[in-house]
Amino acid sequence: MVFYIESNGFCGTQWLSQCLSQIPGVFCYHGTRALPSGRPLGSDSDLEAEAFAAELARESAARNMTIGAIHSKFGPNLRRYIKRERGHYALAVRHPITRVNSCSAWAVAKAEAGFRLPLASAAAACTSVLKLNFLLSDSAPH
Repeated sequence: MVFYIESNGFCGTQWLSQCLSQIPGVFCYHGTRALPSGRPLGSDSDLEAEAFAAELARESAARNMTIGAIHSKFGPNLRRYIKRERGHYALAVRHPITRVNSCSAWAVAKAEAGFRLPLASAAAACTSVLKLNFLLSDSAPH
């Protein structure tokens, strides 16, 4: 079995991925499109949506376990490919105030570590919104 959980970030996805991976017979990738290496987003090994879903299914069959991923930033187009693999697609959301607080703490930690984030980029990361009605509606790609 395969699964994918979409998120717009700062929704506890890293924690959720770690919790899911502690369940016997389950492994959950986080923040990657590079399977099976698990390299960070933007690597030269990133897969397109269709290949990503197929690789989850291939790995699930090869390892005889449930394999999933969370927060790979595909958006709604991945849903149809996960469904094609007879998998489950879900969406992780968080209350907007706690989400902004989490993002702000992340931005402060980055700044304290010497990273320079353009203010507009940090603000966009902390306030981006997925179109939930579209993602969950029957008109979304299946």
